[in-house]
Amino acid sequence: MNFFKKIFSTNRMTSQEKKIKSVLTDESFDKRYKELDSDNPIFEDSNKMINDYFQVNNISQKFNGSTNHPVNIDQVLNEGFYDFCKSLDMEDKQIGMTLSICFSNYFTENFDFQLYSDNEPESSLRFLTLKYNKDGVVMSLYPFEYTLKVLNKESTYENLYLKIQNQLNQLPNKDETLKEMLSDIKNKK
Repeated sequence: MNFFKKIFSTNRMTSQEKKIKSVLTDESFDKRYKELDSDNPIFEDSNKMINDYFQVNNISQKFNGSTNHPVNIDQVLNEGFYDFCKSLDMEDKQIGMTLSICFSNYFTENFDFQLYSDNEPESSLRFLTLKYNKDGVVMSLYPFEYTLKVLNKESTYENLYLKIQNQLNQLPNKDETLKEMLSDIKNKK
């Protein structure tokens, strides 16, 4: 079974405040989500576009060693990447996908996240989802939806990166959570 936990809250949760959003069987999960293979050319193309932007504009990366690091993606956005893409006649959704895939690729490479397409998204902006699975406890985030927040200057990729690092250290233990749930159910009877 998989347990989903939203990561957009910066508040630490006590064991009594932990809420399980949903429980899925492996069969339900496999029906709903399709993993995107990291060998897909879209990953390389998105990273290449960001890397080329740094090179063509002679910009030094703030974070060396990984073009798709969230700090570097924020940097290219602040240096005019969006306008550059528009000058290439890219539509907003294409720009958003390029940024989303590049950002997602960083987490698949460095934190063992998996990128999935969602066959039953909760909203039209959640057709992509990054998932981190730690012994059945799954953290989910929605890269395209978050990219729109970044493009609208409501947040930054670095901000989400820092939240994710914090949340990875706070993932609940599946067995303890199940015990608490069962105890709560028994106490309500």
